[in-house]
Amino acid sequence: MDITIKDTNASRTCIERNKIIWKLFMSDYWKGALVLCIVGALSIILDLRSPPTTSYQSYTNNIATKVVNIDLHLFTSVGIAFILTGALYFIRIRKNKNEFNKKVRVMVTKYLLGSNETIIRINDDGVRYQNDYSEAELKWSAFSTFTITDNTLFLNVASMPGFHSVAIARNLMNPKDFSEVFAFVRNKVPLMKGNELTIIE
Repeated sequence: MDITIKDTNASRTCIERNKIIWKLFMSDYWKGALVLCIVGALSIILDLRSPPTTSYQSYTNNIATKVVNIDLHLFTSVGIAFILTGALYFIRIRKNKNEFNKKVRVMVTKYLLGSNETIIRINDDGVRYQNDYSEAELKWSAFSTFTITDNTLFLNVASMPGFHSVAIARNLMNPKDFSEVFAFVRNKVPLMKGNELTIIE
């Protein structure tokens, strides 16, 4: 195989690509933070439904001398801790998203200041990626996994899938060529675990 894919609106593709990346690869972090908050809320509710105090009596010569009421809000304490941890996760994720979007804006600006084009060439040896400010030639052994979502094929280079990848949008070529590229990549790179594979007809 030897096919060249030319993207004449690289700035728009960059924005769409990074929207997909954030949604696909950061969703588990959002879910984790939400689970922490839910568990914390349930712990507090459980504590409110339980008896508020536990009473202890001490006896001397069969005569009650003291009653001690101890408030055991253990579940409330645990619940608050879970909710605070979840909230910190949400704050951290939001901060990371702002930093991520800032970097995307910088990339888009670079495209717009140049030709706003990206060229990807795929052949038996590997993938060549080129635009005005960067160029890379990667052997197939450099790709750890691939995934396809939202009509975009991601060839993942590092252990942080998506964030270090070559993205090929389906609308950059005709359906026949995209199907051929998909079949070719499937024989070269393993599918990323935990991702649903979209069947291309």
